[in-house]
Amino acid sequence: MALNLVTGYKGRDHITAEQWADFNRGIFGEAAILPVGNKMAVAIQTANQITVKDGVAVFDGREVYIGYGESENITIQSGTQGMQRRDIVVVKYTRNEETGVEEVAFEVVNGLPASSNPEDPVYQNTDIRTGVFVSQKPFCRVRINGTAIEGIDMLVAEKKFKTVAFTGNYNDLSNRPALKAVATSGSYNDLTNKPASLPAEGGNAATVGGKNTETLQNYNNLTNKPKLGSAASQGVANNFTTNTAGYVADARTVKQLKDGLSAKIVSESGNISFKDGGNGESYGYITIPSGYEMLAVYMQEVSGNVKLRCKGFNKNAGTGGYTVWLDFAINSNVFMHWIYAKI
Repeated sequence: MALNLVTGYKGRDHITAEQWADFNRGIFGEAAILPVGNKMAVAIQTANQITVKDGVAVFDGREVYIGYGESENITIQSGTQGMQRRDIVVVKYTRNEETGVEEVAFEVVNGLPASSNPEDPVYQNTDIRTGVFVSQKPFCRVRINGTAIEGIDMLVAEKKFKTVAFTGNYNDLSNRPALKAVATSGSYNDLTNKPASLPAEGGNAATVGGKNTETLQNYNNLTNKPKLGSAASQGVANNFTTNTAGYVADARTVKQLKDGLSAKIVSESGNISFKDGGNGESYGYITIPSGYEMLAVYMQEVSGNVKLRCKGFNKNAGTGGYTVWLDFAINSNVFMHWIYAKI
């Protein structure tokens, strides 16, 4: 079976390094240095030595690690006076062809000296996931000028995770949307898109701007009013008997109807005994309660019986039972599912 459950209990050791590596690769990509410790920073020690500090990196999902307080020294071949060279430090992955044991180690791939514009050497950067036995993952470039190390270029980017503000101040957020200003002084005059006029003293005045309060209190006479949908002017029906146009159903009524329908539809399953009926067919019997009608019958997939298919079913008069047909001759139990409803 190609599909496997990885993060689940199986009663035995079953999670493989390959599965875990694929999970890491989906999160971190092909290569990344994680924000842990000194992030595998590289420092120049002498003309012939660099040091990689502690941290964690991931290559094709394989996690490599230098523990806290530890570091690793790497020897660099001496340069030539008047010449330049580019060396590539790689993380060399190997898998033993006989035992399958996997290992990693730093390795220096030397470039060719040149008087100017030296080129990077060729290295074997193959996808570990394909099952290779050796792969060289580029880690950093060492630039050598004469007999000195001129500089180091990291070839693996740090995986940076987005941060969020924890101060409670909206202005601390990055990429925040531009919000429109609203009135905060409590003055009606600070509002934008406000109606041209309102009834004076909360609607107690006789007229405002030549309009009486009855006119102003009519929704249709308001300016800048929102556009309402057609449902806003409909009545609400909270029963199952209303059949007049101009009403919308109460949500509680709709739920009650749905619950009632769900209670009338039944799904069952179990082993059904089938017998050879001739002509390359088999038949079995399913009985359902009185007052119900069969809606559908389908079968559980049976490994190896790729030709076994449910052909159909028919009701047996006066018995409340149904005959189910398979389009394959068989004399055994088959796990079936059937759905029936109260009519």
